[in-house]
Order: sequence, then C-alpha cells, then structure tokens
Amino acid sequence: MSDERRREERLRILGTLPGDVTIVEPVRIIDISQHGASVEIERSLALESLHDFRLALGDRSAIVKARVAYCRVSDIWPDHVIYRAGLEFLELSPHAEAAIAAYILDTKAARER
Repeated sequence: MSDERRREERLRILGTLPGDVTIVEPVRIIDISQHGASVEIERSLALESLHDFRLALGDRSAIVKARVAYCRVSDIWPDHVIYRAGLEFLELSPHAEAAIAAYILDTKAARER
C-alpha cells in the first residue's frame, strides 16, 4: 500500500516558480479620506503593490483594495521598525464608500461637540 494520500499527483518544480502569500498584519490608520489613507505597519510594503485592507470604522467595517503609493521608515525601535505607507483606494464597493464617508462625517461631528 502506498503512503501517498493526495488525490492528485503533484508536479515537482525544477528551478523556481515565483508566488506570493497573503498574511494578516495589523496596521494603525493615521489618516483617511474617501480616496486613500496613511497607515503605520511593522512590515515594509512594496511600492505599487496591491493589498486588501480591513478598516474598522467605528461600528462599521469595510474591506478595501489599495495600491501602495509610498512606504518609508517612520520610526526605529531596538526590536522593530515602524513604516508609514500611503495607500490609494481602488474600485471601492458602494458599501465601503458609504462606510468611509459615514465614518468621516461622524468623526467630524463628534469633534465639533
């Protein structure tokens, strides 16, 4: 009896075959507009790379796709580095657009009280 438990045969790659991985990394949102945001993160993001971000907008949340417009070192600590990244939101869903707009309006109103 074979030790093989896979349903299909796997093809051995000779040389290299590039790939990417999506990981969950917390970010701190510094500022936000309808079209983008600045965030702080403990990992450098590649310029022009595309990422999905989950935004916790008060009692709402939204997932947005964003392009990294810039990423630079913001602060250096003995055990880690903080990066500041500028994001450009792409193809916002109506839900995400409404959630961001409501968050901005609610936050401005609360600050005026």
